[in-house]
Amino acid sequence: MTIIPDSGTSKIILSLLFLILSIQLIAGDRDREGYVITLKHDTLHGFLLYRTNMYASKSCKFKEKTDGAYSEFFPGEIEGYRFLNGKYFVSKELVQDSTTTKPVFMEYLVNGIADLYYYVDNNGEHYYIEKEGFDLIQLSEKKAAYDGSERFVPSKYKGKLVCIMDDCPEIKSKINRSTLSHQSLIKLTKDYHQLVCLTDSCIIYEKTDLKVKLSWHVLTGVGWNNYIFGSELQTNYANSYHLGIGLVLKNLILSNERIQLYVDFLLAKTSAFQISKTPGTYYTSRVTYNRISYNISNQNAPNSVSSLAVNLDVVDLTIPIIINYLLPVRKASIIAGIGITNKFILSQSNNLVYSVFNDEYGQLLNTYLTGGVANIGINRQLSKSQTIGINFNYQYLFHLRSLNADTRLKENQFMLQLCYGFGGKKK
Repeated sequence: MTIIPDSGTSKIILSLLFLILSIQLIAGDRDREGYVITLKHDTLHGFLLYRTNMYASKSCKFKEKTDGAYSEFFPGEIEGYRFLNGKYFVSKELVQDSTTTKPVFMEYLVNGIADLYYYVDNNGEHYYIEKEGFDLIQLSEKKAAYDGSERFVPSKYKGKLVCIMDDCPEIKSKINRSTLSHQSLIKLTKDYHQLVCLTDSCIIYEKTDLKVKLSWHVLTGVGWNNYIFGSELQTNYANSYHLGIGLVLKNLILSNERIQLYVDFLLAKTSAFQISKTPGTYYTSRVTYNRISYNISNQNAPNSVSSLAVNLDVVDLTIPIIINYLLPVRKASIIAGIGITNKFILSQSNNLVYSVFNDEYGQLLNTYLTGGVANIGINRQLSKSQTIGINFNYQYLFHLRSLNADTRLKENQFMLQLCYGFGGKKK
């Protein structure tokens, strides 16, 4: 049986995918074990609502039991809060101007001779450093650029670090090689501590398991795709079957471990199509199939057909590259993402000839198509390193170099996939 989504349905499904993705990006994760440190230095153990850093800097939602009600704490009302073996946020006063300060929760990255903090607001990511004898100093800045005289303006944060760490001359070369990133600044602060303090170790509160993890999954499923030949002809949505393997890169963005990169390699075959005129067109189009000429028309023209059954025998390799966001729900995770996709036509039948395309490209289908993809699905954890899931995605592809609308090949493709994931090797 062939499922035939019309163009209106395609737009609705795509809109829903993007809407769901937007909701997931705004929403936080579920509860995680953790504790709150009060102003009296008492520790309250329970569960914290895990959220992105921007929301985590504004307030803390805590409950003692999983079925209890949340208590919300704001910066200044508690000393801080921490997820069990995870992120640690402390209350700090940010100087706004000479008379105004703003209380926020900052993520505590390193506790040492110099303390390192991380903070996110509407203006982006910010890193701060603090040391005895110095105030809380912001390291983050706009990217180095050229001034009006075309002179390169060097980064100022390195000068700040040299001043703060001036009791350790050997650290200067490492400062010059540093970047404004978690990995670089954490390592730099740790190295500085170890060089100037021979008695105590510094404490790194950021998760130690931050290296990029590579895992794999195998996929199989069905698809429905149609081709649009310029402005005159199109096919129906024909069934396809695919099999493939993909890799998943986890912890790719350190500030949000729920964002993962998927790269899949899918081999598919599609055969039986019905080719017809594009709705709203009035001229008759001529094609040749198995050396017999046909006139295709949707106006019941003499000696014409409204559609033609053809076997294209298309074998293709699709490589979607998707940034997915994971929202945990009990033992499963809802997944939503967007990305780019690439398709390589490996083989096709030469039995169908549409001269508008064959004269331009020497064949009916262009061998390379590219476009966008939207994805939604759900994964369930089977074990520490194994998952099983279902994905549904929509891909819109086109021939990149077709400037003429009459010779532009486009494709709509839906895929329903069953996935089995395994592994989790650190990079």
